[in-house]
Amino acid sequence: MSPFASDLWPFLLFAAKATVVLLAAWGLAFFLRRASSAVRHLVWVGALASLLVLPLASALLPVELQLEVPGFSPGAASRSAPPANGPRWFVLGWGVGASAVLLSWGLAWGSVFRLRRRARTLDGAALALFETDLERLATERRVRRAITLWVVDEEVVPLTWGLFRPVILLPASASEWSAERRRLVLAHEVAHIARWDLVSQTLAQLALALVWFHPLAWLAVRREVAERERACDDLVLAGGALPSRYASELLAMAQRATRRSWAATAMARPTELEGRLLSILAPEQARGSVRLRSFRSLLALVAVCALVVTLARFQLLVRGAESETTEARAPRTLSADSPDSIDSSDSIEGVDPPDLAPPETPLVSDSS
Repeated sequence: MSPFASDLWPFLLFAAKATVVLLAAWGLAFFLRRASSAVRHLVWVGALASLLVLPLASALLPVELQLEVPGFSPGAASRSAPPANGPRWFVLGWGVGASAVLLSWGLAWGSVFRLRRRARTLDGAALALFETDLERLATERRVRRAITLWVVDEEVVPLTWGLFRPVILLPASASEWSAERRRLVLAHEVAHIARWDLVSQTLAQLALALVWFHPLAWLAVRREVAERERACDDLVLAGGALPSRYASELLAMAQRATRRSWAATAMARPTELEGRLLSILAPEQARGSVRLRSFRSLLALVAVCALVVTLARFQLLVRGAESETTEARAPRTLSADSPDSIDSSDSIEGVDPPDLAPPETPLVSDSS
């Protein structure tokens, strides 16, 4: 394995974990296809939130699994090869992609704030009618936060933003709506506020910025948005709205709208409208909100948490199978202080070798 691949190993391992999480979410959503949209939305939110938790959990709960690669010695590779610039360019490319996702999200929010600066309150008579219906719906959905109504002088899709001080933005023609359309629109937007959908939308966008390079992440965000809108549709229908009337009003508003923003939770998006209409008009479709005491909700929550903890504890450590044997076979370097390193024919710098020749026999003269 090259030093470049060794340096990229943590990124590749994270991508593999993200793939497992997203594939498991697809499988779980398919298993819960007969459940309500709120339950499937919980699955997708849990999967996308898991992508944000995985890096931190992997650092806190590692369990190393050693993988022996024959002929690979990490120490030798790091000593012999120069520092690789590949991971640096890889991180830079990832940062550019993540910044592009966050920038597009920020531009979308900028368009919402520009609408907010041009917005105004409704007229007196229309405001009284809207506030009466809004107060009743907020009580039914147990929303205790104060909701503000604004109208803008252009045909926009009704949308909601704001976490602790939610705002519902209505088009210019809202004062001319019928009582039925007014109640349906407010019921859908109050459902977004009651479900805290702005939190799930933020988690989805942050997860997309983290794993923007993964195709399954983009598909998962699309499924999260679709299930979120269908879950709000289910709450509107559970409140007593006729499916045919609600579908026709939804289609009419989507056709009249000239401006949309995906940053806030909008009521009618043309890209998801067909699936939503089919779901609204399907009599066998299960409807309802998420309750933690529900078996399916608990199943989805426990499955996602168990998968995240399991993957977070999995770390792969690559080591060379021949690294230890190579070190064992390597010749031993002896120092000058070792007695084995001194040979009779060698000399140490600055020290002459001892004279090991046998002493000469003195010549003895014959006196006889």
